[in-house]
Amino acid sequence: MGTVLLTSTVVVANVTGATMVLPQVLRLRRGQRVDGVSPLWVGAGMATNVWWVAYALHQQVWGLAPVTAVGAVLYSVIAVQYAAIAGPTVVPRFVAGALGSSVAPAAALVVAGMPAAGVVLGFSYAVQFAPAAWTARRAERVDGVAPITWVLAWVEAAAWFGYGAAIGDAALVIGGAGGALMSSLVLISVLGRSAAPRPRRRASAARVAHQGPGVVGSLEGGGVG
Repeated sequence: MGTVLLTSTVVVANVTGATMVLPQVLRLRRGQRVDGVSPLWVGAGMATNVWWVAYALHQQVWGLAPVTAVGAVLYSVIAVQYAAIAGPTVVPRFVAGALGSSVAPAAALVVAGMPAAGVVLGFSYAVQFAPAAWTARRAERVDGVAPITWVLAWVEAAAWFGYGAAIGDAALVIGGAGGALMSSLVLISVLGRSAAPRPRRRASAARVAHQGPGVVGSLEGGGVG
C-alpha cells in the first residue's frame, strides 16, 4: 500500500471513528428512547477505547490515538444519556461491560506486555460490538438505534483492517475484521425489519370515546351517512 493510500486510510478511519458514535448521541437526545441499545456495549465501548489509546501511545501508532480518545469521550456521553433515560439502575451494566472488556487485555499486558494486549484488544473490539448485535437482534423495538452509527462503524473497521494489514499490526487486523462483522450483524438486525407499528387502535378508541356515543353508534353501523 502506497504512502498516499496509507495516509488516506488512516484519515478515513479517524473521521468515521470520531463521528461514528455521534449519530447515536443525537438519536438518544432527540428520541429519549433506548430501545435496542445495549448498556453492555456502552460500557465496553468506554473501556475498550481507553485501552486503544494506551496501546496507540505505547506502540507509537499515532494515527490510532486521536479517534480512540474521541470515542472514549462520546461513549461516556452516551452512558450519561442512557442513565438519564433509563434510570441509575443501568449503571451496573455499564460497569459490567467495562470490566468484561478489560479483563483479557489486562491479563495479557501483565503476562506478555502491550503487544500481546493489543492482539487481545483486537478480539475485544469484536466483543465490544457483540452485545449491541445481540440486543438489536433480540429487542422488540429498535427505535433507539441509529443505523448510520453502524454504517460508520463498518467503514472504520474496514479501514483499520486495511491499515493494519499494510503495516503488519495484528491487533488492527483482528479488530478491524471483528468490528466489520459485528457492525454488519447490527445493520442486518436494524435494517432487516422496521420498527414495530404504533398502537393506533387504542388512540382511535380514545378519540371516539371523547366525541361521544353518536360517533360510536355510527362506527358500529359501518360508517357515517
